[in-house]
Amino acid sequence: MASARRSSVLKWCTVGIFAPILFVTYKVTMIPMVVTEAEPEIQCLPTDFRDTQFIVGVHRNASVLIPEDLLLKNLSREDLSALYHRYLENVQYMCRRKVRLGNYEDGGWDICDDEHFRPPKPCIIYSFGMHMDDHQRSDKNYFHSLGISDKDEAIKANTDEWQLFTYNTIRQKLQHANKTISILKIDVELYEWRVLADIVKTANMTGTNNLAVEFHLALDGTEVEWEQYYRALTVLRNLYHLGYRIFWTHQNPNCAFVSACKMEQRSNCHEISFVKVTDPF
Repeated sequence: MASARRSSVLKWCTVGIFAPILFVTYKVTMIPMVVTEAEPEIQCLPTDFRDTQFIVGVHRNASVLIPEDLLLKNLSREDLSALYHRYLENVQYMCRRKVRLGNYEDGGWDICDDEHFRPPKPCIIYSFGMHMDDHQRSDKNYFHSLGISDKDEAIKANTDEWQLFTYNTIRQKLQHANKTISILKIDVELYEWRVLADIVKTANMTGTNNLAVEFHLALDGTEVEWEQYYRALTVLRNLYHLGYRIFWTHQNPNCAFVSACKMEQRSNCHEISFVKVTDPF
C-alpha cells in the first residue's frame, strides 16, 4: 500500500534533479571537498557540565522555540548545542500520511501526503543533491547539471570548475519563476545553510508545502564551535517564522559524536522533513 502511494505522487509531478555543490571523498563521489578544516578543540567551562536554567526549560517544554537574537547571541556554545539538537530531534506537526519517495534506506526522503499538503496536479518537484549530466530520464524526470548556492558564482574543485546559481536564478533558467515548486529537497553537504538563508530572504515559497533537507554541522563526528550553531539556529528560526514545521526527523549515524562537555550522544547530520502550515504563529 505504501509503495502504491509513493509512486502515485510522482505520476503527475515534473521532477527536476540537480547536481550537488561539493562531494566528499569518503562517499562514492567524483570531486573532493574544496576546503578541509582542522578539528576544533572544544574548551568546556565549569558551567558547561551542568544544565543552565535555559536548557532545563528547553528539556522540560513539549515544544521548543528558538529565541530571538537578543537572547540567542548571549547563550554559550553548550547551550546552543543542546538547543539545536533538541529542536531538530522533535516533531512539531503530526502528519497522518507520510510517504517515502526514493530509497527506503539512505537517499530516500519523506513527504506529508495529508490532503492540505499534497502536491496538486500537475506539480513541480526540485531535488538538489545528485551528480549527473543533463538528461531526461523519463517523461517527467529531468536531470540538470546545476549547482545551488547563495549567489551566482563559479568555484574550483581541484582542476574542475563548477558553475553555481541561486534558487531564484535556477527557477528563471528553467522557466519556473512564476510557477509553484510543490516539493523542495536539498542535500548539498554544508551549503544548505547558505542556500536556505538566501531562499528565506529572496524566494517566493508560496505553495512549497513540503521541504526536505539534510542538515550538516560537519560531514563527520567533529564537534563544532559557537558560530556554526548560531548560524544554524538562525536559519531554522527563519524557516519556523515562514511556517515550516518538522514532521519527520532522523539522525544520520555517520556523523555521530559524544559531546565533550555533557558526554551526550549527538549527530552533526539530520534528515528533516517539514510541512508549511497555513498560520505560522
